[in-house]
Amino acid sequence: MRGIEKRFYISAACFLPTVIAMFLLPLSGTGENTGQEVLGTLIGVLFWAGIILAAGSYFLLYRAYKERLKESAKKSRIPSFLHFFSNPIAAAVDAVFILSFAGTVYCTRAVNASEVLDFISLVLCITSLYLHFLVNGRIFQYIVQRKKRGKGHERKA
Repeated sequence: MRGIEKRFYISAACFLPTVIAMFLLPLSGTGENTGQEVLGTLIGVLFWAGIILAAGSYFLLYRAYKERLKESAKKSRIPSFLHFFSNPIAAAVDAVFILSFAGTVYCTRAVNASEVLDFISLVLCITSLYLHFLVNGRIFQYIVQRKKRGKGHERKA
């Protein structure tokens, strides 16, 4: 149990370069000089490296524990990534995702929208989208189920 949980958190942490890249995005400017162009390129590489690293890590984790996950998972016709509000943590993440998505759409459509609000909405939207996949996925559901079973057995003992 410890192995899957540890690897899950490592997979989640692999997304940090993407989040860092999003926060560095305002520094890239409009490409007026070579330094800004190089910084913009590095930010892009950091962004995509984080996504590829996190997705790859999660895929390898899922593949390693696929049989265990299938045994313990609830049978459902809907793929796990399409589930919303599947547990308390997912409910919080999904609420942030929906609100930040609405904020991003609003800022995109509004001519006089605040650049700060637009930036914050975009960062929250991308981050909560990734977290949505993590906390609504089978691996997280498995970890939550195992922890609940462990606590239930401790009380009886």
